[in-house]
Amino acid sequence: MITAVTQSGSRASLLTAHRVPYCVTAHHGSASWNGNKLRFYSTEKPATIDYQGIQTLIKDKNAEYYLIDVREPNELLQGAIPTAKNIPLSQFMTAWSMSEEDFEDTFGYEKPSPNANIIVYCQAGIRSSRAASYLGELGYKGVQNYIGSWADYAEQSKSKA
Repeated sequence: MITAVTQSGSRASLLTAHRVPYCVTAHHGSASWNGNKLRFYSTEKPATIDYQGIQTLIKDKNAEYYLIDVREPNELLQGAIPTAKNIPLSQFMTAWSMSEEDFEDTFGYEKPSPNANIIVYCQAGIRSSRAASYLGELGYKGVQNYIGSWADYAEQSKSKA
């Protein structure tokens, strides 16, 4: 039996027979073997944040966080949450594989470190949930999903005005 550890600290046990893996079990998720590479899939739900939490961060001038909108550019015409940066989900995997320099040249801000406080949102919380899970798989520790996302933010902001 071989135990592998992912960047995020998840462990997987790989049983082998004649050097060919035939069973994969994982702690904090599942894993699969494609013949030459072990892939891990997290089943843990990312942490979430709500409208009040977003408001608190936006108002705190000393808060250190990255608020990332994963909607596509044409969706941004509806508006965006103040302080948000955009990395469309369609570019997400490419973005996080970039060097720090290329990331900053492409998106206009510093690439977050794996320990940074990162909040992701989209239109309704589905794409941002995928984005949060992906960042978790890459080893990012402080990732939160604004589950209500833009639809919730726009509605609550309208009702509070």
